[in-house]
Amino acid sequence: MIFTKLTLNNFKSYGHEVIKFGDGITVIVGENGAGKSTILEAISFVLFKQHTAKKIDDLVRNGSDENMYVDLEFVSNGKEYKIHREKTKSGLKSTLLKKTTSKGQFIPSCAGDKEVANEIQSILDIDSDLFLNAIYIRQGEIAELVDKTSSEKKQLIGKLLGLDSLEKAWKNLQPIISNYEKTQSELKGKLFSSEELKEEYDHKKALLGSLKEKGLDLEKQIEEVKEMKAEKQNEKTNMEREKEIFDNFNNNLDAEKKRLESLENDKRTLQDNLDEIKKAEEQIARLEKFVKKLPLYLDFEKSVTSIQQLELDKQKIEKDLDSIATQEELLVTKKDGYNKFLAADEQIEKLNNQKINLEKELATLTQLEKDKKQLLKSIEGNRNEIERFFSVTKDNLYDNGLSQDILTDVDNFTQLEEVTDNFSEEVSNKVKDLSLEIISKNEEIVKFKQAIETAQKPLDELGDVENKCPVCQSDINPQKKNELIDSYNNEIKINEKSIEENKENIRLLNKNKDSFEEKYNRLQELSKDIIGYKNKFDNLEKDLVRLNEIDDGLESKEYTNTKLGELILDISKEKVGREENKEDYDAYIKSKGALDVLSSKTELQYKLNQVNNEVDVHVKNIKLAIDQDPHLSGDMSTADLQARITDLKNKEEEFN
Repeated sequence: MIFTKLTLNNFKSYGHEVIKFGDGITVIVGENGAGKSTILEAISFVLFKQHTAKKIDDLVRNGSDENMYVDLEFVSNGKEYKIHREKTKSGLKSTLLKKTTSKGQFIPSCAGDKEVANEIQSILDIDSDLFLNAIYIRQGEIAELVDKTSSEKKQLIGKLLGLDSLEKAWKNLQPIISNYEKTQSELKGKLFSSEELKEEYDHKKALLGSLKEKGLDLEKQIEEVKEMKAEKQNEKTNMEREKEIFDNFNNNLDAEKKRLESLENDKRTLQDNLDEIKKAEEQIARLEKFVKKLPLYLDFEKSVTSIQQLELDKQKIEKDLDSIATQEELLVTKKDGYNKFLAADEQIEKLNNQKINLEKELATLTQLEKDKKQLLKSIEGNRNEIERFFSVTKDNLYDNGLSQDILTDVDNFTQLEEVTDNFSEEVSNKVKDLSLEIISKNEEIVKFKQAIETAQKPLDELGDVENKCPVCQSDINPQKKNELIDSYNNEIKINEKSIEENKENIRLLNKNKDSFEEKYNRLQELSKDIIGYKNKFDNLEKDLVRLNEIDDGLESKEYTNTKLGELILDISKEKVGREENKEDYDAYIKSKGALDVLSSKTELQYKLNQVNNEVDVHVKNIKLAIDQDPHLSGDMSTADLQARITDLKNKEEEFN
């Protein structure tokens, strides 16, 4: 597995960082707390979701509102892969992507914690424990390994490689192995008693043969019993069939007896009915002559009633015809006034629409005047604020060290933004240069400390030896020994002095760096303010354009006022003319409404003719009825006619 690219976004101390790994060995160098271990932890997190934090939320950069994510691109067995792990509000999102060709795009291969973990383990052929123990050594463990004794080194390497867990597993297996060996011994012991088991088997086999013979005898007896049972079952079936036939004969005999009794009762009933029929026939013959007269009387009554109703209808039709003639005459006399009223009303509506449009236009112009006042006030305030900011910003840039010659030529926001960005970049480069110089001084301190350790070790050994050089093991005399001791002490003092000088330089460099960082931060804030005021300046120019548009629109206000006054006078004149014709209009509408309610003149005349014809038909029917029955006459009262009809209906009911 070869790493090619690592991307960190809001991971611990990193905002957004992209690290590309070149060919060969990559060395990460930096001060304590610079973020070297964070890079390794990010690799461990993205590969196996392993980290040193208590929870994933602790990996998110403080004060960040964006999602935290880590991307790792690597090559394994000639294939390119990419792992993406992202912390969102809903949880952790994991995705493994793969390139199908060397110049192609990464395509999602699988998603989800479990699926991605299984796929990575399959690709790398290692799990998280092996990675952490055998490949990834945490901060401080190498230094700890160097200072240990041989036995301690063995123990620490075993811990790093996970050998201690294997030893623990071996100890846990010891009781299982002992139990297995014990069980194996017991089984071997049981094999010695196989002869006794064989004798017991033969005895039980002979007993089984005897039981089988007894079983065969019992099966024969069972078959005989089954045959006897079948014979008895057939006899039972035959007896049940004969009993059923006997029961049927008895039931049929009882039914015939009941049927004969029923026929005798029916005979007596029919004779009684026959006697009643003879009496009814005699009564029908007596009532029939009265029943035949009932339709004649009903027709006579219907014709009399119809003539009375038709006379009422005739009177109503004649009244409606008179009303129609009156309303038609009114329509003719009032039509001219009606038309004049409509024309005036239409003209008023047209003028009112024009008046409404002018009033709306005037209201718009009035609002424009208000907008103009507010816009003037806003323009004045924004212009003063922008000019004040522009001046103050140039002063701030000068106070922070920007040349007055450069600031003299700046007269707009674009130039101001450009010089501020350039100045900010210069300060940023200065901070980077100071950081590199501090790193260089720290590296020199490390070298001086190593030189001190290199001199201190033989110096300590010189105190323990008599006449041997601790470095080359050659013979030395006391004078030479003292010279060596002075030389080593002098070298240590020189290096210690150099360390102190470098520390003082680092302190001054850090102080200078802090000053430039503060200046850079101030310039960054100033750049943001410049962008904001640049937008305000653009809005100010738009407001000036809007002000010109408002002035153009307000030029038509006087004309609109004059036109509106003329329209109001015209509407007043039209209303006077309309009122003069209001009475004719109302009378015309009333007459037209009355004609709409009344039927048409032709239809009423047709109905009148129909009524006269129906009266003639009913008169003929009355004359025919009087000719057929001498008891009927045109002078017969309604009460006598009703009494006669009621008597005939009673006789008809009796007849029916």
